[in-house]
Amino acid sequence: MQRINLIDMARENSGNGFCVWLTGLPAAGKTTIAEALQAELEKRGRLATMLDGDGAMRQMLSTGLGFTKDDRNMNVLRAGFVAGEIVKHGGIAIGALVSPYADARTSVRGMIGTALLRFTSTRRCTFAKSEILKGSIAARAPAS
Repeated sequence: MQRINLIDMARENSGNGFCVWLTGLPAAGKTTIAEALQAELEKRGRLATMLDGDGAMRQMLSTGLGFTKDDRNMNVLRAGFVAGEIVKHGGIAIGALVSPYADARTSVRGMIGTALLRFTSTRRCTFAKSEILKGSIAARAPAS
C-alpha cells in the first residue's frame, strides 16, 4: 500500500472529541449500531458525524473507487482523515466501514490517536437497537 501523509501524525487531539470506528463484515450491523449511537449521543446533547462506508463516503468522497485492496484502503484512509479532523476540533465521529486491512486501520489510528474506540462485529446483528448502547460508549459523551 502506498503511504500518504495526510496530516501530521504527531499532533495532539484537543477538546472532548472522539471517534468510534465500527468494523466488520458486510451486513454485520455497523450502520445499525452507528445510527443508534448517533441518536443516543444527540439525546445527550452531543452532535456526531457518521461516516458510513456504503453511504455518503462512497457517493461523495470516494466516488470512482472500486473494491480492490488499494481502493478499499483509500476509502478507509479518507474516512479516517475526516474523522481525525472532526476529533481534532472537539467533535464526535462515528465510522462504519468494513475496513478489512490492518495497514489502513493502523493508519487511521495514527490519524485519530488515543481518542479512537474500535468495535468489530463479525456476524449479523440480532439484537434490538436499545440493547446496542448498554455499556460505556454513549456515557463517554456528556452533554456539552
